[in-house]
Amino acid sequence: MDKSEKRYFKLSFSGRKNSNFLKLFDEIESQDSYNEKVIKEKFSNEKFVNQLTFTKNYLYNSILNSLISYNRVNSSETRLTEMVIKLRILFDKALYPQYFKMLVKYKQKAIEYEKFYIHLEILRLQRLISETRKFRIIDQEQLYIEEKVILKKIANLGEYSKLFYNSKRLRRKAGISGKIENIKQADKILKHRLLSNEKNALSSQAREYFHHIRYVLYSIKGDEQKRYESCRERLECIESNPKPFLDDIVNVRKETLFALAELTIEMNNTNEFKNHLQKFLISNNSNEVIERKIISDYIDLRHIMQNNFLKNGENVIERVEQKLVKHKGKLDKDMELESMFMIAKYYFYKSNFDIALTKNNDVLSHPVIKYRHDIYINSKLLNIALHYELGNISLAEYLIDSMKKMLRHDTEQYNDELKTLSLVNKLVLTHGHNVSDKQNDIKTELEELQQSALNKNVGYYFNIIKWVESKLEILQTAKPERPYKQGVLTKKATG
Repeated sequence: MDKSEKRYFKLSFSGRKNSNFLKLFDEIESQDSYNEKVIKEKFSNEKFVNQLTFTKNYLYNSILNSLISYNRVNSSETRLTEMVIKLRILFDKALYPQYFKMLVKYKQKAIEYEKFYIHLEILRLQRLISETRKFRIIDQEQLYIEEKVILKKIANLGEYSKLFYNSKRLRRKAGISGKIENIKQADKILKHRLLSNEKNALSSQAREYFHHIRYVLYSIKGDEQKRYESCRERLECIESNPKPFLDDIVNVRKETLFALAELTIEMNNTNEFKNHLQKFLISNNSNEVIERKIISDYIDLRHIMQNNFLKNGENVIERVEQKLVKHKGKLDKDMELESMFMIAKYYFYKSNFDIALTKNNDVLSHPVIKYRHDIYINSKLLNIALHYELGNISLAEYLIDSMKKMLRHDTEQYNDELKTLSLVNKLVLTHGHNVSDKQNDIKTELEELQQSALNKNVGYYFNIIKWVESKLEILQTAKPERPYKQGVLTKKATG
């Protein structure tokens, strides 16, 4: 709850005799995390503590009702629902002139905000009055034609929703890969008749889906320019007709501005990045102020990792780590996971390998990691590199073999990763030995992999190919700092 919502809630209770609910509310509000033991100790002399479960439940429902009442004015759907109730009352009271006047007004509102189900209910109310003997001026056939159009829009929106779900599911699995197998799957969805032309979308909500789906699919294909164009067109669609999106749980305009800020970081377009970020940060809602600070830090972190500004990263890393702890369980899970992975990479690139290993193990145990196969694979690769750097050579070998077994079930999908693992394995086997006899083999394989999809989107993922190249250069020019310790496991790995 923001400050104004809390104030509204307290005012609604201020005139009541029983202030137990406010006492409980104030105590819970003062706690960083809910602690029932403290509540029972503090209010041990209060009668309501003996019925704390009931009191909490009543407080919970009271807060919900207060929020509904407070936010009613900002919800077009709530206002339109109330309008439908008013129409029914006017009809029941036989106030037909007022009924007709309000009906026309409310139907137009339902059309403007694309509230299709409310529109259908208003049509039903129109049919009701047209069936009375006194009012037969409404063309029933015209009402059924109008209803058919609305039902078609609902079905159209449902089809786009399904395409979006399939695209997001593929995106979570594939990531920003540019791999042939993933490109084929993305192209298959792009060939769907609804994605061939924006005119196939029958509403603003469907058009927003049209551009968002294409943005997701071009991300999978690794087509940076078309991805950017789709995102920009999505923003234009929302800003040209914002009313249908005002009640969305997710603020789609801010989500799109955030995506554009991320994209312009990757494209090194500083001016446009600043423009999108500035528009994103404008907000008067205190809940959004907290959110925008979190997302702003996330974007700063992306900017640092994309451009390798490691020297300037300490303050940003500290802020992000603090917010990950403070807002645990309240952040967008994908953003939380991506932030954690970038932090692990940051410490790796700064050669703080022990900290990086701990952070990377947190990534591998994250609840969303099983759905983000792209980050999972890269985090496993980072784990291997970390154990190599820490001198845990036997463990690095074990992790390589384990990962190979995991990926061999789909050699076409993970061909580049399997080749990379073979290359890393050769590098690991050279640890503590003269590499001149294997130098040409490793260099040849390295050159082939530099053209692979794994060497793309390196700011987003972990560039293990570049890391192998740097290790090879070191091995060629200097003696290894750590001796090869066969069978010694000095650090425990996750996964």
